[in-house]
Amino acid sequence: MKCNYDNKKIFSAFLTVYFAIVLFIPFPANSSFHDENVVFLGGENLLILTNRERASLKIEALTLNDQLGRAAQMKADDMAKNSYFSHVSPAGMTPWSWFYKAEYKPEKAGENLALVPIGDSGVVQAWMNSPRHRENILRANFHDIGFGLTRGVYKGREVWYVVQLFGKEM
Repeated sequence: MKCNYDNKKIFSAFLTVYFAIVLFIPFPANSSFHDENVVFLGGENLLILTNRERASLKIEALTLNDQLGRAAQMKADDMAKNSYFSHVSPAGMTPWSWFYKAEYKPEKAGENLALVPIGDSGVVQAWMNSPRHRENILRANFHDIGFGLTRGVYKGREVWYVVQLFGKEM
């Protein structure tokens, strides 16, 4: 009997340590994680949903590009840090500034932004309902894509800043 009791104690201690570790490890942007209001699946899911829209019109799928991902993440982080939502930062940085900071030299480029209190499918659907954002998603001469996702506060409420960058390198 004592052996069973000790095994239960060991198992209980293991679970305590396991959950302590799991609860305090930050999740990367492309992982699944839970937010109070939404399950947000990150850049990989946004890529799937974006390419699904393109496929429905027989447009070539976009490829995740690390440089565009870095540029998008820098932009998302900057918006969260400086609490703004705009294609041009308060410091005057245009979308193209982020491309060049990440050493991506675009021949063609585009940017979609979102403040997200909703899930990924809602983000892509909202972009598809907007003529200018839809145009970026469906532009056949874009080949690359990158995403930036950052949690922040905008006008007093917690949001996800989502940046979707498109490009075709020179």
